[in-house]
Amino acid sequence: MTDGEWNMGKTIRIEHKSAGPGMKYLGWSGRGWADGGPLSAGPLNSQAPSWDEAGKEIGINMVRMGFTMKHFVAAENNSNHSLLESIKKGMENKQVSWAKSQHTSYSDCLDRCTDLGWKMLVCINPSLNQDWEPHLITPSSEFLNLWESFCFHLARYLDQHWPQTADFFEITNEPDIGYFDGETSLPGYKGIRFGISPSQYLMLLERAHQGIKRAAPHAQIIGPSLSRWNKKWVQKILQKGPSFLDGLSYHNVRGDLKDARVITKARSLLSDVRSPSAHRIFNSEWAWWPHHDTHDVQTALRVARILSLQAKAGAFASLYLGPAQPRDFKKGLGVLKFDPHNPDSIEKTTTFYAFQIMAQGVLGGRRLEVKNPFKTFSSLALYKDGQFIVTLFNPGKKHVKEVSLSWDKTLQVTPGSPMKLRTFHPKRFDYFKKTDYNAGFELNILPYSITQVRVRGVFQNEQDRKNRPKNS
Repeated sequence: MTDGEWNMGKTIRIEHKSAGPGMKYLGWSGRGWADGGPLSAGPLNSQAPSWDEAGKEIGINMVRMGFTMKHFVAAENNSNHSLLESIKKGMENKQVSWAKSQHTSYSDCLDRCTDLGWKMLVCINPSLNQDWEPHLITPSSEFLNLWESFCFHLARYLDQHWPQTADFFEITNEPDIGYFDGETSLPGYKGIRFGISPSQYLMLLERAHQGIKRAAPHAQIIGPSLSRWNKKWVQKILQKGPSFLDGLSYHNVRGDLKDARVITKARSLLSDVRSPSAHRIFNSEWAWWPHHDTHDVQTALRVARILSLQAKAGAFASLYLGPAQPRDFKKGLGVLKFDPHNPDSIEKTTTFYAFQIMAQGVLGGRRLEVKNPFKTFSSLALYKDGQFIVTLFNPGKKHVKEVSLSWDKTLQVTPGSPMKLRTFHPKRFDYFKKTDYNAGFELNILPYSITQVRVRGVFQNEQDRKNRPKNS
């Protein structure tokens, strides 16, 4: 299609100008992926092999899991030799993963990630034993020596046994509210419920950075993964220790629609301190507003909108909170459902299909600039695998008819290439259609829907490169 065709009053124009890369990583996060909840019905449990297929189908390529020190190390046993042995033993313990699996060890999780080609985001937490409290984090405390040694031996062990799988290390989980040990939501939990100060976090961050970089210089250190965005908290970390972070992470567990603003603010703070991590901003947990069912269309559309906002703001990674939960466990925190008494009862929800279609439109590739005259819905354009993928997101009840797409003349749609349309809608979650693009690009955008257009194409300069004589 040439520039100017279908230039009607309702035209969305796709420009050559790059708006940045697509998301590099998209993954399962926190409670759910490793074991599916406290009753151990999950994807890494051999009783439920279909979870792997669901993960691949949805586009997952990263997993975030907590490695808490107390699950590995006895507080009184901190020599280098005993630490290494403790880590070896802890990696095989089947009762220490994020949600207390009875069937899945850390080694099982890492083996499965390696087999699938997925990265693991290792979240390291400092809880040491049942009596551990944040006041132990002081400049003169022996605890910091133990913490640094643990980070060193853990990073080295992971790098030696699962090379290129665990490249990202997130230092603590939600330090502002003290969610350090991964068990705060389990029945009978009696651990800490308050956080640490930015100065205490900096001590943990600096010593973790020293230990991990010494063991695996290529590793990327990120943090602080606050439970909610706190500019003053993050500012104190960056002003005093920007060199200890290779990326900044935040959480959106309330599922609000502020991600684009948060990422912009985070990047501004990173630029102020001239941090080399200015382009690495991770959303390492997100969900949506509480008590809404994953079969609800509005919930699914909110998930899609959050992904869209993160992609437009240039998130380096988006980690998704909880792929699955039992029906009575934190309703609304998963894209899959299962009966905890029947691990093979995997059920795809409405949210699954919204997440899947959005993932294909944000993951990988190169984002293009989009001129969208509509206030009623947003749009995203991606070029990857030789295809232009345009995602139109309509969260409202208004039906928008005869929408057309106009391509910059340097974005050449391949002649004769069929246009593939994919639609998410309450009445047809996984609907596909093919049509010849020459027949016209007018689209009818249904209410409460996501429409994705795929057509083969090429950048003009890439076509010139391909046609250039080999000796030029």
